[in-house]
Amino acid sequence: MISSPRGWCNGGRDDAPRGCLASRAIFERALLSKASDRIRQNVESVRGRIVAAARRSGRAEASVELVAVTKKWPVELVHALIAAGVLDVAENSHQ
Repeated sequence: MISSPRGWCNGGRDDAPRGCLASRAIFERALLSKASDRIRQNVESVRGRIVAAARRSGRAEASVELVAVTKKWPVELVHALIAAGVLDVAENSHQ
């Protein structure tokens, strides 16, 4: 979960007034939306760089696979990554 600014809604505690919790939810959705847009833009940029590199090297574009590796990302951001067209996703975390 993305945290709201410090001091907002009783410090983000669950005992915050009902309207305050709704405001926090709206704030969090806005942050996720902005993050989703950034993910989409980054994926488009990387795909463009892959196409350019494949052409320079004489390789077929389809011969290059994009695999995204995350580390403790919230599931909502992984969903944004998948929505941006990245279907090969791996989690990198110490076990």
